[in-house]
Amino acid sequence: MRAASESCRFARSFAGVLMAVWLALLGVLTVSPVPALAGDAAIHRTWARTDKPVASGRATRTWMWGPALTAEVPEADAGAPGGTRTVQYFDKSRMELPSDPDADTNSVWYVTNGLLARDMISGQVQLGPAPGDYEQRVPAGINIGGDGDDPNGPTYASFAGRLQDAPLPNGWLVIQRIARDGTVVEDQALGSYGVTAQTRVPVPGLDHQVASVFWEFMTASGTVYDDGNYRTASLSPDPYYATGYPITEPYWTAVRVGGIEKTVLVQVFERRVLTYTPDNAPEWRVEAGNVGRHYYEWRYGAVPTEPGPAMFDFMDDLEDDLAGLVNGWDAWNAVSVMDLQTGKIVSINGDRQQPAACTIKIFIMIAIAQDIEAGKYSEASVETLVRSAMGPSNTPPAYELIRIAGGGDYRAGLKRVNDIMQQLGMQRSVLRHAPDYPNVDNGYGVSDNYLVANELSVALGKFWNGDILTGWARDYVLWSMTIATTSQQYSLGGGIPAEANLYHRIGLVYAPYNTWNDAGIVTFERDGQTYAYAISYLGSYSESWLDAYYHGTAVSAAAWNAFNWAYP
Repeated sequence: MRAASESCRFARSFAGVLMAVWLALLGVLTVSPVPALAGDAAIHRTWARTDKPVASGRATRTWMWGPALTAEVPEADAGAPGGTRTVQYFDKSRMELPSDPDADTNSVWYVTNGLLARDMISGQVQLGPAPGDYEQRVPAGINIGGDGDDPNGPTYASFAGRLQDAPLPNGWLVIQRIARDGTVVEDQALGSYGVTAQTRVPVPGLDHQVASVFWEFMTASGTVYDDGNYRTASLSPDPYYATGYPITEPYWTAVRVGGIEKTVLVQVFERRVLTYTPDNAPEWRVEAGNVGRHYYEWRYGAVPTEPGPAMFDFMDDLEDDLAGLVNGWDAWNAVSVMDLQTGKIVSINGDRQQPAACTIKIFIMIAIAQDIEAGKYSEASVETLVRSAMGPSNTPPAYELIRIAGGGDYRAGLKRVNDIMQQLGMQRSVLRHAPDYPNVDNGYGVSDNYLVANELSVALGKFWNGDILTGWARDYVLWSMTIATTSQQYSLGGGIPAEANLYHRIGLVYAPYNTWNDAGIVTFERDGQTYAYAISYLGSYSESWLDAYYHGTAVSAAAWNAFNWAYP
């Protein structure tokens, strides 16, 4: 009797069912798009909260920290044990770790960001906590925003004489314009932008308004990353956490951006500079200036020549996405995705043996392609078998192809295919018998055929890269992975757009296994360059094989969103 675990034949009566499932998916499936990385955990946690959503494409807004300029480095601090403390520079700020070894690492204030804007305007390089712990320099003559070589835009030094300007009355329109030499004039036409003095901040030594557009930003909610999850929350735990208090009033000015002069509102805070560009897209109208980069250049004479460590890896983010999906599902689900540009692989349950079903036919086809290329028989002589085995996924033709690959000996054919799998690094995946044929000992024990998702993705990557086939033979196998019936194309295929190419092989097993597998290679073009990734989804033992079918589409959509973002 045939093994239920290997019943791969795709009954025609289910084609209509699958089409209905696909149409339902179009209406209900929504999957969002894109780490164990270098750096102190608290620094990375602080960066990731607001900037990981931006890096992954889940949020469209200004970076709060931006890319890292440096790794963690010691910097002079007269109040710290040993005279230094740990800091890390980013485009838009400098994160600082406390010198107190007993500081609460779980506190949001454990990581602070330096008073860099204040220091560049005052010309004081702070070297410790005491009032006299500083080195006096001239205020920074670095452009506060826009193009660095703009000869007319204001610099940090432009604001040195504006620190004591009186605050505007509450609700007044902001119509003050500042020039590079620090002079301020009123321009009634600027009232057309509707920006007002929103929130007055009188604290010891400071008394300034916050412009309405900046206060809205400082108190905004949006997508953040906390405790391994994306959620909607306040971007800052306190309105002044990232910016500090305002040390100037808001002023309009003219700056050159990409060679084009723009009217921009600028306000300097202790820790940041915020800008508002009315003709930007709404989500980019408020931006944080590159204060960290500017300060580093001012203090040390030049920005670092080498990039800082990566704070975000889209594959790590994809792994988080896949875990969120798979960990919410019942039964056995395994998924593995490999970036074929870099070789990095991420997976959930990727090392578990799962029922192979007809997905294992990929490796039968590699044997057939090798034989045709070697002249053992012609493509035409096996065409009917290949189209039947790889199209509607019939199993008797797969048995015959195994026999042919063994030179007329079925057991030799099984060994041949297993040797190919071993050659591709598949140590725990095994073909014990032809799909849908009896579980008898053909030299590999009496049990089911198994695939391991990580092994499958690695093997697909090696195949794609030409490690086992090249030229015509490789293209022939890829072709065979495109001829599945229309109704079989919508699991992995349902998660990708028409612009992408999918080479894959499904596997279906009815109850009690209720298996749906789908594995293959996705390719797409960007500016004339081909990008590719391998994806393997193996699902079994749910209440219905349709559950796994849905799951395959979900993981495919998550992978596509990640790669589409990473390789724009």
